[in-house]
Amino acid sequence: QALLSGSPPLSYLGGMVQFYYIENSGAMLGIGASLPQYIRTGILVIFNALLLLSLLVYVWRSSEMTPLGMTAAMLIVAGGMSNIIDRLVNNGRVVDFIHIGIGRLRTGIFNFADFAILCGIGLLLLWSLTSHKVEPIQKE
Repeated sequence: QALLSGSPPLSYLGGMVQFYYIENSGAMLGIGASLPQYIRTGILVIFNALLLLSLLVYVWRSSEMTPLGMTAAMLIVAGGMSNIIDRLVNNGRVVDFIHIGIGRLRTGIFNFADFAILCGIGLLLLWSLTSHKVEPIQKE
């Protein structure tokens, strides 16, 4: 953070990977950044904390949880908690700094917590597709 703050972007691999210092007061891609502070805090801190707590309770009580499902849930919880802590110590903002792409095809600027959440969501989808077997309908 100290290396990037106040510096021009750093570029690697021919510009495929760039590092910026951006303080994001909104959600993903700055969504909701123009909302009043109390609404952003309510949604991005309080609501998300309750959602993550609910996920932890589900994981704790679930008898269907596999290692894949547990990994997915913990990536989501860890990334979400990291962003909440970032908001609490940075006056409602998270620090985003990674920008990946080729030419005009680029991601938004994100951080490792966002990456963990997206990986967790991907693994959660994979878990939900592989762990619930549907019984075929018997024709009479």
